[in-house]
Amino acid sequence: MPAHEGRDEIYAYNCYVNDVFQGRAPGQVIEIRASGCADGDAFRIDQALEWFGPVEWAAPRGRLLLRETRAIHVRQVERAYVIDVESRIDAADFDIDLGPTRHAWFNFRVAPSLSVEAGGVLVDQRGTHGNAAQIDGRARWIAACGPVGGGQFAGVAMAPRQDGPAWWWFVTDWGVVTASPCRDAAIKLPRGTGTSLGARFVVHDGPCDPAAIDRMLENG
Repeated sequence: MPAHEGRDEIYAYNCYVNDVFQGRAPGQVIEIRASGCADGDAFRIDQALEWFGPVEWAAPRGRLLLRETRAIHVRQVERAYVIDVESRIDAADFDIDLGPTRHAWFNFRVAPSLSVEAGGVLVDQRGTHGNAAQIDGRARWIAACGPVGGGQFAGVAMAPRQDGPAWWWFVTDWGVVTASPCRDAAIKLPRGTGTSLGARFVVHDGPCDPAAIDRMLENG
């Protein structure tokens, strides 16, 4: 934020939860437009979103921080859905630093029955692992699989696109998997500039098959 005498000040916000989070005041993400249509063998959802800081002095609506355009492609393959997410973010009225934080950018959280604590397993490209501590922190992809009732199994996997900064994983035994491109250093977006981030998700029926997950994540 520009301040008195040509100086800058740093305002710390979060758009992660609706409360003050680790010292960061809560902002909000507002969808301003959404549409969907068939796109070949997929269904495409397009969204336009605006990220605001909290209501505060001199900003009765909150300060406009980011503009985001998001495209989501959903395809059905045998016993699975493949979901591609592309997110383009542009700094609006201010210079923005994203991070450093582990609470970004792509995430999934599984139902309790799929968590390690309830008998599920975590998987990366090397194979199946019994807990989060055994997962490769720079893995190409990570999945969680487990029982979903009636003797059936299912799972979800995620692979960030590897363009740009290295991705870092935050993985827990209770079912949270997050891929962050800004864990160790901030992504800096001067006003009017932007960047693109992407990930592929696979949601599948059946027990974990690392080779099949790898094929779907890498090649669709």
